[in-house]
Amino acid sequence: MARITALTPKPRDPSLVEVAIDGTPVGTALRSSLDELALREGSAISAKARASLMAACERATARTVALKSLGRSDRSRATLTRILVERHDIGEEAAAATLDQLKADGWQDDRRYAEGRARILAEERGCSQAFIAESLAAEGIDERLASKVAKAAAPSAKERERAEAIARSALGAGSTTRVTAAVRGRKQPAAGGGRAAARPGRNQIARRIGGQLARRGFDADTIAHVLDRLGLGDAES
Repeated sequence: MARITALTPKPRDPSLVEVAIDGTPVGTALRSSLDELALREGSAISAKARASLMAACERATARTVALKSLGRSDRSRATLTRILVERHDIGEEAAAATLDQLKADGWQDDRRYAEGRARILAEERGCSQAFIAESLAAEGIDERLASKVAKAAAPSAKERERAEAIARSALGAGSTTRVTAAVRGRKQPAAGGGRAAARPGRNQIARRIGGQLARRGFDADTIAHVLDRLGLGDAES
């Protein structure tokens, strides 16, 4: 019968132990898994116990990969599953067991991830509530949770206000002057008193602003409202 000839803790993570059977390294497992399997250096190991050991090694690999990924940025469970299964050839059962444990230990939580992601999409990228909900769902977040988090991050009552703020920011400083000039067909004076510079026409401005809002998920009614507020409501957008 085969024997465990070495159990060598990893220097950078003593909770991980490299296992050798009959002098040949076969994988790395968590020390806690070895304790559960009652495996000791010098002890014989049956075929059944070896299969359990290899499953424990796969889970240890999954844990290391998942924690490394989470160390870079928070992730949804679905994203971590894809990383483990598709990129690292971890079995689905091992991946699921590993992610269950990481959730229980507080390393991964879909609600926490969704709330953080929603804040970024709402506050930094100026996306609509619908866009946020759809983006979270596409990342594997439960649709009901995605909808709830999106509503909290981007309330419907402030949707038009946010869209207008985004549009004015896109126009930049002096937006009112530029829009008025475009509406009246004027040329905007060049900086430093130089030659007058032709400004974009009102249709061009409307298309640009409308396109930016549409890409952020704002609906047609909201975009029309914002263009009206900017004095561009009659432009062809």
